[in-house]
Amino acid sequence: MKMSMNLLADHILSVAQKNQKSINNLKLQKVMYFVLKESRDKDILSYKTLREIYDDQFLVWAYGPSTKGQYDRFKIFRSAPIIGKFEYTDELSVLDNLIVEYLDYKLNDLIKKSFDNNFWKNNKKYIYGFRSNISYDLKDL
Repeated sequence: MKMSMNLLADHILSVAQKNQKSINNLKLQKVMYFVLKESRDKDILSYKTLREIYDDQFLVWAYGPSTKGQYDRFKIFRSAPIIGKFEYTDELSVLDNLIVEYLDYKLNDLIKKSFDNNFWKNNKKYIYGFRSNISYDLKDL
């Protein structure tokens, strides 16, 4: 199965639903970011798999890293919880505990935590109207 950010987002939403955790678009962005970052840092997923998943790069935005593709996909929900049926991916099951851990964070804490990243700090000056086109490489997460 070809991995992608769509697949990761669906998996996170599926895990959230399974654990009866509410998640909105902004929180999904942050959970995706931290799950990928920690998966890289702790070798939970191979670098090859991470590169395959990371087909929609995070951008430096005012509320921390966000992917335009996933943001646009779920923007209809605005700040409300995302609802629907989302596919669980067995190959990503190694991420489930990490996903639940980040789902338990308050959204504001995830946003603040994402501001600690040097790449975000060094590029926040390019944010115009809440967004920039500066993209994170996998090594920048």
